[in-house]
Amino acid sequence: MPDNPYPNPYQSPAANIGGLQGVGGGDGVSSAAVDILVRTRPWALFVAVLGLIGVGFMVLAAISLMALFERTGSGGVGMVLALLYFAMAAIYALPCIRLVQYSSAISQLRMTPTSGALENALDKQRAFWKTIGIMILVGILIGVVMAILSATTASSISTRSYYD
Repeated sequence: MPDNPYPNPYQSPAANIGGLQGVGGGDGVSSAAVDILVRTRPWALFVAVLGLIGVGFMVLAAISLMALFERTGSGGVGMVLALLYFAMAAIYALPCIRLVQYSSAISQLRMTPTSGALENALDKQRAFWKTIGIMILVGILIGVVMAILSATTASSISTRSYYD
């Protein structure tokens, strides 16, 4: 039976631009797309490992602070600083974990190059950038609040010393 000479004008167009063949059994995932993501995997893993090493150093610093301040008799200050370091380590660990998940999803894509595996890898990448974006917004907010507090504190100090 020949093709319909009058195709549906409202149907979405379909084209195989560049002649790329799907590697996932007609799943629509090109080998070039898989290759590009596979080449980003070592860098994502490298950054994640370095970040997790930094998180480990932050945890060691927190434990050292607790021990140091406990020995000097001011354990309360050491505990507050240690908790601050533990919180910072947890916050910095989040994007590193997201990068490890992204790297793992790329490995899965390499083994099974299907559109589902590609979508999973891209979703892990999206989650990483969402985490980074939220961290940047929170950092900007904290910076604005600190600037306002610094300005009001400086103004209060300069006003008191001027009139006293």
